[in-house]
Amino acid sequence: MVPKRVFQTIRRVRTLPIALIAFAAVLVLVSGSAQSDPVGKAATEIFSTTDAVILDLRPGDDAIRAPSRDAFREALGEHGELRLPATLELRRVLARSPHSALLEQGKVALASVALAYGALDCPGTFNRSEQAILDLAAASASGIDASLELRQAYLYRFLCAHRAGDVDKAMAAASMLRTLAAGVSADGRPKEISEATWQTYPVIDAQSNQVQVAVSFESEPSGAAIWVDFEERGTTPEKLILAAGEHIIALGSTQGAVSQRVSVTGAGTIRLPLHASPRKWKEIAESVDTLRAAKPAARNIEMRNLMAALEAQVAFVMQDPGRVSVWVLPLGKSAPHHIGHAPNASIAGSIALQALRDSAQAPGLDPTMPLLREHDDTKVSTSSRRWWVYGVVLGAAAVGAGFIIAQDLTDDRQRIEVAFP
Repeated sequence: MVPKRVFQTIRRVRTLPIALIAFAAVLVLVSGSAQSDPVGKAATEIFSTTDAVILDLRPGDDAIRAPSRDAFREALGEHGELRLPATLELRRVLARSPHSALLEQGKVALASVALAYGALDCPGTFNRSEQAILDLAAASASGIDASLELRQAYLYRFLCAHRAGDVDKAMAAASMLRTLAAGVSADGRPKEISEATWQTYPVIDAQSNQVQVAVSFESEPSGAAIWVDFEERGTTPEKLILAAGEHIIALGSTQGAVSQRVSVTGAGTIRLPLHASPRKWKEIAESVDTLRAAKPAARNIEMRNLMAALEAQVAFVMQDPGRVSVWVLPLGKSAPHHIGHAPNASIAGSIALQALRDSAQAPGLDPTMPLLREHDDTKVSTSSRRWWVYGVVLGAAAVGAGFIIAQDLTDDRQRIEVAFP
């Protein structure tokens, strides 16, 4: 039997839905590649360890400048990628605010002295004040004015000795109070001591009946300032004539400071090693002062030196009221660049991080071009997509459109042959 053949033409299924699905898949892949940009990821990892500093070069007393500076620092906390120095001493040096870790230690010890005195514990007052006095003496030798705190420590000692009737200790404390008040008060009397009580302990030439001895002072390294009983007497190495008896000896330099109560009984040598400081605070302070006085033409050099010494990538300079200069050391560069000005901490942090991202993703970027306008309505672009991402998206759109058009132009019918036995 000859098979019966039936020929039929049927309409082929349109390919538009398939093309649309393919096009959507391309967009998702492209978008995913842009989101997981390896360079952007590397830049983000770098930002997690970005060191930044705040320099306060504004004129005026620090008590007036400190509140706005502290508020600026707190507001920068929204940018978790920026790591500000945790060392209180360094922060105060950059703010041109006299400070020393030894001064802080002395203040802590002085607080415990006040508690002992408030509890009428005079033995405890004397014992605790000893450490406070040594810390504060070292701070003075390093160039920090700690006379106010020292006077408070000796005031507690005087009041306790006077209450206990210990004339020798009261006289010693009164003598130190007068030394510390030199140039501030006519007779050195603290306001907490009555005139009648103060006159009970008059000035006495303590050295008139004491043996005078020659004492040599040495330090490692040399060149340290010598302070004897809170008076500067020269630099090491040096030979001084001292009265026999107890003295507070302190040595200080940019390398560190040390103090000690020394009993002088005869000629000899006092040699004290300086405890190295984490940084040469005085040298940094001098660099900050130089930067503040530098002319605009020399400011780049001073900023480069200071940021290199601090190992900082970002510097926020508070110099003019209401705005902050932003300096950034681009990745792979040796010199920092002034990016622009910002009216607040939020914008300043954003512009600094954006400049670092741009330097990581586009090494050829000119970092000297300002990224911010000096207005409150400044907007900072946070887009990190590259040009090729948009190129691929447009290309995918063109390919998809071409695919759909080609399918529409072809014959959408086909012939099917069915055979029956």
